[in-house]
Amino acid sequence: MQTYLPILPDFFYFEDDQVLYIDEIGEMELFSKRFEELVKRYLDSDNTFIATLSKVYSNELIKTIKKRDDVRIIEITRENRDKKFVEIKGELEKLT
Repeated sequence: MQTYLPILPDFFYFEDDQVLYIDEIGEMELFSKRFEELVKRYLDSDNTFIATLSKVYSNELIKTIKKRDDVRIIEITRENRDKKFVEIKGELEKLT
């Protein structure tokens, strides 16, 4: 019996004009050093990078991300999510 592995895109290679996105930088994801390297690569690129951060988990990488001058933290709650969606969408439209 032959086993086939799915072919996944290499997320370390991206175009200069692509918006980069990671849905969640949290405890489980950060068990992977390769994932941590990817986050750092995205942060250090000139691309627009959008990510969600765990609110309940923190480590040195998450603390460093929050302290960066080029990072904007937007807290989204149930109460403000519709307003924040419009705000973020407007910001992204300015980039295109």
